[in-house]
This record gives sequence, C-alpha cells and structure tokens, in this order.
Amino acid sequence: MSLEREKTNPLQLVNEIVVGIYAQISGLEHELSTSVHQQKHSHRNDDNSPQSAFRDLYENVHDIKTKAALAEAAIQGILSSKDKAEFAKARLLETSASLTNLVSLIKSIGDLEVEMSGDYRYVAVAGILGRINNATRALERYVLIQKVDEMRGRLKVAKSLLRRKIFRTYREIGQIMEGVPTGGPGTNTTPHYSDEIITSLQDAHMVVECLGAEVVEDLMDEMVQTQMLPYDRMGREEGALYKLDKETFERRWAGLRRLLYAADTRMQEICPPGWLFPHRLYLEFADRTAQHFKSLLVEEAVSYRSICVAAEKAEAVSSEANGQGTTQTQRVTAISTATGLTATQEYVGKIVQALKSVLSVEEEMNARFEEDLLSLSAATKAAEEVLARLTEGKIMSSVFDDFMEPYVQLERKTVEETVKSLIERDVTSLTAAAAAASTSAGNNKSGAKSPTPAPIVEKSINDAAVAAAHQVYDSAGRMFETIRLSMKRCLALTCGKPFLSLSKEYRGCIQMYAEALRSRCPHSNETTMLIRSGKSYIYRMTIDDEVAMCRVINTSEYCAEVVPNLESQVKQKVDVTLEKEVDMSAQIELFTDVIAHAIRILVGGVLGQTEGALKVMKKIPWGTLQAVGDDSPYISMIKTILMDCIPRIRHALSPLWYKNFCTNFATEFLDQFLNNIMTQKKICPVGAEQLLLDTNCLKTMITQLHHIGLRPNDPKRTECPIPSAFTTVIGARFKHIEIVLKLVCTDEEQFEEMFAIMWPEGEVSDMQAILELKHNPSMISSAASAVGDISGATTRVAVGSTKSALGATSRAFGAVGSTSRALGGSMTKSLNKIKNRATRRSSMNPNTEVEEDN
Repeated sequence: MSLEREKTNPLQLVNEIVVGIYAQISGLEHELSTSVHQQKHSHRNDDNSPQSAFRDLYENVHDIKTKAALAEAAIQGILSSKDKAEFAKARLLETSASLTNLVSLIKSIGDLEVEMSGDYRYVAVAGILGRINNATRALERYVLIQKVDEMRGRLKVAKSLLRRKIFRTYREIGQIMEGVPTGGPGTNTTPHYSDEIITSLQDAHMVVECLGAEVVEDLMDEMVQTQMLPYDRMGREEGALYKLDKETFERRWAGLRRLLYAADTRMQEICPPGWLFPHRLYLEFADRTAQHFKSLLVEEAVSYRSICVAAEKAEAVSSEANGQGTTQTQRVTAISTATGLTATQEYVGKIVQALKSVLSVEEEMNARFEEDLLSLSAATKAAEEVLARLTEGKIMSSVFDDFMEPYVQLERKTVEETVKSLIERDVTSLTAAAAAASTSAGNNKSGAKSPTPAPIVEKSINDAAVAAAHQVYDSAGRMFETIRLSMKRCLALTCGKPFLSLSKEYRGCIQMYAEALRSRCPHSNETTMLIRSGKSYIYRMTIDDEVAMCRVINTSEYCAEVVPNLESQVKQKVDVTLEKEVDMSAQIELFTDVIAHAIRILVGGVLGQTEGALKVMKKIPWGTLQAVGDDSPYISMIKTILMDCIPRIRHALSPLWYKNFCTNFATEFLDQFLNNIMTQKKICPVGAEQLLLDTNCLKTMITQLHHIGLRPNDPKRTECPIPSAFTTVIGARFKHIEIVLKLVCTDEEQFEEMFAIMWPEGEVSDMQAILELKHNPSMISSAASAVGDISGATTRVAVGSTKSALGATSRAFGAVGSTSRALGGSMTKSLNKIKNRATRRSSMNPNTEVEEDN
C-alpha cells in the first residue's frame, strides 16, 4: 500500500473497498451470464443436460448476491461511525501485515535452509536471519497458529545447526597468546591468523549477533574458558605458578598482560567491543587466581598456626615450671612468645608482600578498563554484571581478608607498645618535675619564715605552673597519630573485615590510655586524704597535684573530642556493609568518667586548702559570743585561698568543665560549712547573728565564684557567664543555712511555730539538732514526740492555699491534740499556741504564704 493511500481518509478507503466489491460482483454476474448464455446455445438440442445444473448455478449466484448485500450493509454500518471505520482499517491493516510477515517467514526459512545446505555464506545467512527475526517478532501473538508453530520448529532446528557451525569456526582461533613475545605490549608481533580466517570470523560474528544474546554469552564463555585452561593448570596445586613469592606473582601478571594484549590486538576485528571479550578474560583470570590464592593461603595459615601452637605449649610449660601462668591473650595470639612473634612477623610479611602485589595489578587493571566503563553500555543483563564486577574490583585481594588476623594482632601490639611507651614517658617527666619542685621547695624552707597571707588582689596567672596546667599531655596527640598511621597502613591493604577488627583493637588501646590518665589522680589513702565529706574526699594537694589534675581533665577532654572524629573516619573508610559495626561510644564515656573523677579530686584538693579556715571557724566560741562584729577571720582566710587557686583553675580548664568544677566545689564547700555549724556544741543568739553575717559574706563570694579575681571589665566574664542553674542551686543551699541560723536565733516560745513555717520539710532529727545547738534540754524530749505530728499539718495551715489543705490540717491537729494531752504541761500550751496562730493567719489570708519571722 502506498504512502499516499496511507494518508487518505479512512472513510474514503472503506468506500473504495465497497466500490471494488461491487465491481467484482458485477464482473462475476457478467461472466456467469455469458457462461449460461453460451451453455444454453451449445446444449440447446441436448436433451440429456440436466435442468438441475441451471438451478444450482442460479442458486449460487443468488447466494453470492445475498452475501454481497450483507457485506454492503455491514460496510455501511462501519461507514456510519468514524471510530468503527478506524478500527476496521486497523484490523485490516494488521491482518494484512501479519499475512505478509508469515509469507516472509516461510520464504526466509526456506532460503536459510537452502543457504545452510551449501557453503554457509555468513553474510547472506546474517541477512536472512535479520528478516526472520523481524518476522518472528511480528508474529509472537500468533504462536498458537499451526503454520506459525511449524515455522518456529523449523527455525529452531536451523539455528541449532548454525550455532554448532559458528562455535566450530571460533574454535579455530585456538590460544590467542601463541606467538606473542614475553615483552607483551609495545613489541612487534607476527600475525597469528590468516586473512581468510579473520574474514570468516568477521562475517560469523554478524550471524552470532542475529542468533541472540544467549548465544553471545555462551560463545564468550567457551572462548574465555579455552584461553584460561593452560593458566589454570599452571596455577593450581603442583603447578609452576603455585607459589606465594614475588617472582611467581610477577610471572602471573606478565601472563595476564600478554593475554590482554593479544585480546586487544588480535580479537578486536573478530569480537565486537560490545561482547566485552578482554573484560571477561580479566574477570575469569581474577576468579581463577583468587581460587589459587585461597588454597595457598590456607596452607600458609595451617603452617603458621602449627608453629604458634608449639610456641604456646612451650611457653605454658616454661610458665608452669616458673610457677606462673599464661594469659588468655597469649594463648590466643602467641605474639608474646619470641618464637610466636617471629613466626607472626614472617607470616605477616609474606602475606603483606603478596597482597601489595595483588593490589598493584588490580589498580593497573582498574586504570586499564576505566575508560571502557565510562564509554561502553551493557546491551544485556550478563554484560551489566560484567561491568558491575569490574567496577567493584578487588576480586583477588578480597581473598586475603580471611587470613589477616595475625596482621591485626601484630598492628595491635605495635600500637599498644607505642601507647605504653608514651605513658611511661609522661610518668617519667612528671616524676622529674615533682622531684625538681620538691628540691626547690626544700631550698626555700631553709632559714625562711612562714609567708604571710597574700593580699586579696587580682593574682597574676602567667606562671609556669598555670601554663603547664593549661596544656594537654603530648602523649594524647601522639597516641592518636600512631592510630592514624596504623589506619593508613591497613587501608593501603584492605578496608574490609581486617580493618574493622583493627578498629576494635584501637578501642582497647584507647581504654588503656584512659585508665593511665585516671591512675594519675591521687588515690584515697592516708597520705593524701584528710577526711571524706559527702560525695568527695578532701585531699592534701600541692600546686603540682593541682596542675596534674587540670592536665588530666584537659587531656581527657581532648581525647573525648578526638575519639568521635576517629570513629567517623573509620566509618568513612571501612566497607559500607560493615559501617554499622563501628562504635566507640564506650571509649568516649571512659574519658568523660575520667574528667568527672578528676573534677572530684580537684574539688577535694581545694576543699583541703579551706580545711584550715573551717578549723579556725570551729574553734570560735559561738556559744558565748558577746557581740556581733565584722567578718570573722576564717572568712578572710577562705577568700584568700579562693583568690589564689580559683583564677589558676579557671585559666587551666575549658569553660564547660570550669563551670562544672565551680558547681561541685560550691555545693561541697557549703555542705562542709553547714556541717561545721551543725556540729557546734552550742550557738548563742549573738553567735548565730555573727554566723548569719559571715554567711552573707560567703554568699557574695560564692555566687560570684566563676568571676573571682577578675576585673569588672575583664572579657572573660562574658566568655564564662555564671549559669542560672548554679545560682538557683547555691541560692537554695544558702537559704537552708540561713534558716538554720535564724531558727537558732528564735525565742523558745516561737521556736516550734517558726520551725514548721520556715522548714516545713524538716524532720525530727533536724529539730533535735537545732535544739541541741540552742542548748535547751527541756524542749528536746517534748519536741521529739510532737514534731512528727505537727510538721506537715502546721505547714499546710501556714501556707493555707486551699480548703482541702485546711481540712487536712484540722484532722492533723486532732492528732496533735491527743498527743498533747498525753504529754501534758508546757508542750500542750505550745501546740495550742501554734494551732491558734496558724489557723488565725490562714483565715486572714488563705492564698498567701506566711512570711518568715526574723
């Protein structure tokens, strides 16, 4: 059908078909009429001609006319709707095309069979197969039709015969490396194949393309296996290449280069680039080489393990003879023994040398195929897999991962010994510094009087001790540098399981260093510890000890910041499938714990310096003090001590941990101060007032602890602001101390009421302690029985915020009443007085807390 006819209106096309049908019917009527007329004249006198023949002829003509009328009606119905006309056109064209393809398929298969019976002209066969492929694709919907199925069967037989012929033709190639000199690329070579064979194979590859992707894969696989058979025999056990030494490895790589060179120069005209023949050759070479290496490495590992077992047994016998035992680490690694260490070093040296050679050739092959990976596109799924494996790489080197455990243990030993030497170097330098300081102090003592307390002025902090306190131990940076160098060595070999195992060994080395830092803190023994107070010990600490604690804190902080970076680097470098197994959070917590411990020690050291001032406070006769004066002497001592050590610590520590130190010290010191008050034998009202004055001075000093020793315009005030949480906590501590002292000042008649109002959460022991300070034995026994009942109820009456609280208070007072009757005497009057006052104040202002009485 012409292009012009294809572009005509479908209704016009159907109209032409109808006109054609009518023309054929008219022609048929004319022929029938002529035939009947001639037969009538020729048999006019023939009485034997049956009349029924005319009737049959008439009936046939009538039947044709009837069907033509029905066809005309159907066509007119189609013409009445444009959609139906389009559908009819499509079906007619499809049927016509299918019949055309079937006729083409039948003819092409016949031509193929004829061609195959001759000399197999591959160019002609490829052309026929192209037509057949086009026809079969068009007839895929009609495979159940008998004729189509028959043609498919004939085609399958023909393709099978053709496939065998093609494979026999390609087998004539033989070994492509024959005739290639050992020089490989860059050397002149004589042609290996005749022009006739090359031409034949060039034509044959067109036929292979027509036979389909499956045939291409089978052909490439057979060709690759054929080329690899000689190499596989040499590389297997008892083969010439079955060795784990540098020379043998170079022979393997030289053979690979020659093979790929031959594939490039001799096969490029025979195998199209899309078949990826050189790429398949390299992958098969890598797979077979990996199998060879695995077998070799298993033998090496068995030999190495036997030496280690013998060394372990010898070490165990020697240890038992000396009355010692071997550790679990020695039994597992045997590196601690001289024989085991030597065997490990030899084994690791051989493995690393072989692995480096493998990595070198893999890198060379990656560079060789890199451009192909960017330019070639995979036509089939199998080709996609080939390119994917080339992209992934490391086929041969990945075999070594399962045999690298001795390497990991040797690296761990190297890093561990380095860390130990760094720790010992730190200890040696610290010991030398301490000895020098002790000598200097001894020289200063001879013939010198005790120095007078320093005036309360801003102290210079640019001395050698503070500078040293601000520093991080060099060993920390060198430890992480050692770990990074170890990572670099390992990553040059592998980023798989061995690298993951080595990163886990780093955690042990980091933990060892954290424990070494912790060990530099003073221990709780008789020589360093004065007393224990609350959560902290109070230590005797020199400036050198203080410097050491600050350096421990700074070094631990540095390590806690570096470890997450180290973890991140390991995750970036390790194989993606192993990334989730990298975790160093426990090591970060170790250094945080060391910081907390050192802070407690540092707090204990400063508390130890204030211990003398608190002893002076303890000796003041608070029970017989006659008048309230200025600040007590111990306040000036405390201020001098803080002015001396706090600026030094502030300069040494980071703002974060300096704030932590201030909070810990302030709370511990105020606990000590309150304990000093509560352990006095007696405090008279005047003594309590003096203590209130001293407490107010301390409050001014402690609440500004972070900025002590700084000028008003010093920028460090903004760098290290006082946290609001610190102000809240310390304010609560001072309020508690003030409550105790105010209760000591309270008259006996108002004491119970004021205790319930000012200290609502107070317990029996608290009231007893304050009464003992007041030194009033008559009230102690009665308070011990009644305070438990009155404290909660009186408190709720005092604050009087809700009716329910008042109801609960009334019930509690009922209990108080029964207790009062039992006790009798003055305690009953006191309880009634408390009840009346609390109820009266609650009724006057139930929504406001009762103010404290001074």
